[in-house]
Amino acid sequence: MRPAALLRDVVRDRAVAVLVAVAVIAALACAGLGWRWWAVAHGEPATTAATRDAAVSQGTRALDVLHTIDHRTAAADLDAWARVTSGPLRSRLTGDRERHIERARADETVATATVTRTALSELDTGKGTARLLAVVDTDVGDERRRSTLIASLTRKDGRWTVSNVQAVGS
Repeated sequence: MRPAALLRDVVRDRAVAVLVAVAVIAALACAGLGWRWWAVAHGEPATTAATRDAAVSQGTRALDVLHTIDHRTAAADLDAWARVTSGPLRSRLTGDRERHIERARADETVATATVTRTALSELDTGKGTARLLAVVDTDVGDERRRSTLIASLTRKDGRWTVSNVQAVGS
């Protein structure tokens, strides 16, 4: 074989070897990064973040529901209150159901609420409890009220419910 042909074969074989090595390294890097992404996406921090987001979202929605009533749909509104509450708060609301309905009808109450700000101050994923701080704007007729609340949340049957709520300050 001539030296020029031999040199061309060696260079071509080296180029093929380098390309194969680069392809193997790239495949290993992709596999390693994919495994790392999966581990992070399914690890404890991701699970805690998803739990936190669910508590904030469902707690916010529950506070909206609890501060909304229309005298024309009072019974259905109280049923909604019962669905988003648990524990002592649910007992108080369902125990006084007829009184709430009568008062809403007598006063022709129409109240709607919007939670404008929230923050989760506590989260215990093991116990299924959380504490949500919230600012709620409530429109009652022509009057707008702003309340700062602390809501105790309890995870029940896979969803977050309000077990207690109290106003903060004045």
